[in-house]
Amino acid sequence: MEYGSPSLADQLVACQQRIRELEQRDSDQQAVIAQQQEVIAACQDQLAKAAEQLRFFKRAMFGQRRERYAPSPDQKLLFVPEAVEGLDAKEQSAEESITEAPPPRTRRKPRRPRIEFPQFWEHRKTEYPLPPEELPCGCCGAERAIIRTHVTKRVEMEEAKLYVVEEVRYTYGCSACHDGSQMVTTQRPPQAVEKSPFGPSFLAWLVTWKFLHHLPVYRQQELLLGPLKRWLSRSLLCGLLGRTALALRPLERLIRQQVLASVVINADETEVRMLKPGHGKAITGYLSGYRRLTPGKST
Repeated sequence: MEYGSPSLADQLVACQQRIRELEQRDSDQQAVIAQQQEVIAACQDQLAKAAEQLRFFKRAMFGQRRERYAPSPDQKLLFVPEAVEGLDAKEQSAEESITEAPPPRTRRKPRRPRIEFPQFWEHRKTEYPLPPEELPCGCCGAERAIIRTHVTKRVEMEEAKLYVVEEVRYTYGCSACHDGSQMVTTQRPPQAVEKSPFGPSFLAWLVTWKFLHHLPVYRQQELLLGPLKRWLSRSLLCGLLGRTALALRPLERLIRQQVLASVVINADETEVRMLKPGHGKAITGYLSGYRRLTPGKST
């Protein structure tokens, strides 16, 4: 050993100290990254809410006279005016007519924005593995193994508590057969609204508060702002209500068939005031309820 050179023990201590410094620097950088991600998420939520408010302000300033009333989630109302429901129906019909028109060939359809689920929401995983009797390969008999995982996420609601359901599907393939003919992907149960990030419980909450409790959509936006911690646009909620109504059409036909099969039918009509599109004034509408009578019980 040369005179004055550090010993192996001193070098080991210096290396350990350097490792601790690097680990401390890495943990500090991870904390800064997490804080920046939280700031970015908050800014995105504020940007979405500002875009929604800007649309309301443009309609209030440059729209027609009868359409210049634009409700804001920050403004509390003592009474809900009837004109808001009419405007919402008119806007929804206009949006449906626009979506039904075929897009021009020269323009590409804009991609739907992807909804990101926060990590602090509760996640519940549901797996759909292949049954044991279907695991053997249909070609050589060897047991198929998982080669790919498909995860589909949707928002569910349980007593004003939000959680994210992760549906995991697996793709099985045979290790002995390399042509890909024995690949099988498990299926998940059909949904009420396919390709939607919102599950049946969330849709049931929207329908119940809209039609049972008579809560306008813009009030539902305010209620969802608390548990969701983000602002959902009115067009999104109206689209979910419309697609849910289409999904419930078979159930409506079945109930109607059973009611009309009865010998005696009870009917009850309730008058409601509503705006008729194209007239600009309120008319009298009717909500009718029907009940069939059968010997010994009623439906």
